[in-house]
Amino acid sequence: MKSVFSKILMCLGACCMLALTACNSDDDGPNTGGQRYFIDIVTYEAGSEQGTTFTFRKDGDSQLITLTTTQRLDPAFKVGSRLVIQYWPHSNERFVSGPVSVIQVLHTAGDGAELPEKTAEQTSNWRSNPIKMQSIGRSGNYLNFIFTGAMGNRNINPSACVDAATVDSDYPVIHIIYGPDDSFTDKEYMFFGSYSIAALWERPSCKGLMVYFKNETGTDARVQLDKVGSSIKPGN
Repeated sequence: MKSVFSKILMCLGACCMLALTACNSDDDGPNTGGQRYFIDIVTYEAGSEQGTTFTFRKDGDSQLITLTTTQRLDPAFKVGSRLVIQYWPHSNERFVSGPVSVIQVLHTAGDGAELPEKTAEQTSNWRSNPIKMQSIGRSGNYLNFIFTGAMGNRNINPSACVDAATVDSDYPVIHIIYGPDDSFTDKEYMFFGSYSIAALWERPSCKGLMVYFKNETGTDARVQLDKVGSSIKPGN
């Protein structure tokens, strides 16, 4: 897991990996072997001389999970941003609040910002390179997605936007766009994205979201996220 994630980090182009510093020599906790490492998209909740706090939800409106570490993030990371972390929970259990040791950290595409509104004309009718979607779903205020895509000598950046014509509809339409770029090869890398959907989700007219992307064959694929009476908990 550690070596695979390191390769992912090195290949994310515009996504920035920066070092952590420890506040004391016991930062990593007991090194007894058998540690289990995980990768999650989290919110950078707080940082100080004493360490760092991250929060996230497993999915939907599930319980808020709080991870703490005595490590400090580089100042280039801003509180409130959405990050990908590889970490070892000292409990060796995932989705449980508690102390962790962070191995790697990087920005997500979107960084937790609100989805921008765009039109088909602005995006050449949502033109995108094909991708292999690994996972997509809502985590509190955020739409998270993970996919693999081919990339050549030039970095190709992923992004997402909401179709401006659908903002007030029952199901606003979101497009995940990779590139476009004509220089990609058959070599694939993994990408992580996280955008705020709070403004859309809280609209009285919204019954859910429709998320589109180009699948491996270049045709439109979609995922429907239904509201079903759920509600976003502020700040999560």
